[in-house]
Amino acid sequence: MGDQTKNSAAETPEEKQNNHSNGNNFVSIKIKDDNYEIHRGSQSVKAIKLLGGVPIGYTLVLLDGDDVKPLPNDGKVTIKGGEVFDCVPPNGSNS
Repeated sequence: MGDQTKNSAAETPEEKQNNHSNGNNFVSIKIKDDNYEIHRGSQSVKAIKLLGGVPIGYTLVLLDGDDVKPLPNDGKVTIKGGEVFDCVPPNGSNS
């Protein structure tokens, strides 16, 4: 899938167009090496996992330079664009 951009499954093309025309912004983020478009602003960790196909039992991590920040399933992330996420299998096992 590489650099292929994917749209949020939660919105139809019409909803996405309406959001753009209303001044709402979508930005690109990367989840597990794939690019996705998501609405800028506060997003739940669950929504980001769903968008990227990350299993709910895995831990979503935000990669910020040399920092790896684990995110709780019930947490939120402020999306500005350009964020890079990865996931860690349960118990630290390799996928």
